[in-house]
Amino acid sequence: MGSITNGRVVIGGKGHGYLGRMPGVLEEAIIAIETRQPLYLAGGFGGVTLRMIQVLTPAAATWLPETDTHSAEDHGCTSGFARLAEIAGRNGTPENGLDEHENWQLAATHRPSEIAALVSLGLGRLAERGNFRG
Repeated sequence: MGSITNGRVVIGGKGHGYLGRMPGVLEEAIIAIETRQPLYLAGGFGGVTLRMIQVLTPAAATWLPETDTHSAEDHGCTSGFARLAEIAGRNGTPENGLDEHENWQLAATHRPSEIAALVSLGLGRLAERGNFRG
């Protein structure tokens, strides 16, 4: 999937009751960071995505609601968030074409039209700079 897409949009995600070794949205974000693919974290719906924002950009999440407590106790989530922090610490977060304010806006919104507009803005900027993989 990553080889045929230009970015990943992550929204929501179950912190418990998921199938697999960790929540799928968390695994997708880890893959995006590992492959340096643009990542768009829309945290307004909460869930695992909000927790990822808290891990990757704590300043963007200081005023956002608390995450659900079940994911904090879940081994798959705990190990996945640790892996996410490790990879982001080593590789940095991939450029997504948005500035800090726009990423913070994306982190807080629950409006589909705003998510689409911000993702389009970021991808458009990357395309202008020639930052898409072929």
